[in-house]
Amino acid sequence: MVWSQNQPGYPTIFDPGNCSLISQLLPAGPKKFLKDFMDGNAFRNPIAQVTEALQGKLGDSMSRLDNLLGQNSEFGQDLVELNNALSSINNELTAFNNHTNRLSGINLDGDGGVLPRIDEIIGVVSAYNSIKDLLKDPGELLEDNFSNAFSSLNPQIVGPFFDNFGDNMTKISTVLGVIENQLAMGGAVGLAGTVGQLSQLTDNIRNLEGNMKALMDNDNNHFAMALAFVERYALGNTILSSSLTDPCFGAKLIKNLITQPDFSKGIDDIATENGVKIEGSPINILDFVPSLK
Repeated sequence: MVWSQNQPGYPTIFDPGNCSLISQLLPAGPKKFLKDFMDGNAFRNPIAQVTEALQGKLGDSMSRLDNLLGQNSEFGQDLVELNNALSSINNELTAFNNHTNRLSGINLDGDGGVLPRIDEIIGVVSAYNSIKDLLKDPGELLEDNFSNAFSSLNPQIVGPFFDNFGDNMTKISTVLGVIENQLAMGGAVGLAGTVGQLSQLTDNIRNLEGNMKALMDNDNNHFAMALAFVERYALGNTILSSSLTDPCFGAKLIKNLITQPDFSKGIDDIATENGVKIEGSPINILDFVPSLK
């Protein structure tokens, strides 16, 4: 007989019947929260309603464009350009959905490990915010160094952008309706202005696509900057620690070889204040290459 794990009577190795459990150590409130959270339905993408509506409008317009292109109208090239622009921004909107699903926790795999997950983002930008506050002079106010990593989720930022997007889609629908009606009546006379509108709307859509990319880049670049800052802070603490605990090796390397002379003096001063002496002084390679002096 081949057993499957969910089969009744599945054989187990251990009998937990007489074991003491630690479940009672977690209070009822946090326990319920975590149980509900583990069901996987805790998060929402706050802009999903808008992006879904826009994708519906894009699909409708591209379908109508396909029909018009099949009629070989005199607007052929202008319609092709608009169709290409709509197809491209539709792909970008899908990428934007993936981006915001990652930022909002809907997608927890971090885009297959290529981009950071929400827990990694929160951890890094929280540390960045805290370090920036720690390094402020007394009396300076706390700044928001957190939100920029989540700007694509902020309705105050993306709301006006998507309103512009939706307005252009409405105008496109109107223009397509004019062309459809004219062609249905057997001609396209007197529609020169409509051609101009098609060209302008195509440019608008391309600009909107660029703006959408910029929104995503802003989030990702802010995270990358925060991560580099946190890593630099960690390195700074390593240097400080070496100046006090490893004066024979790490501190010598840092003081005499790899830091700027002024910075090296600061390390030496901190060590001296704590009763530690770091031998030597910053070495200048030109002292050993007199021919290049």
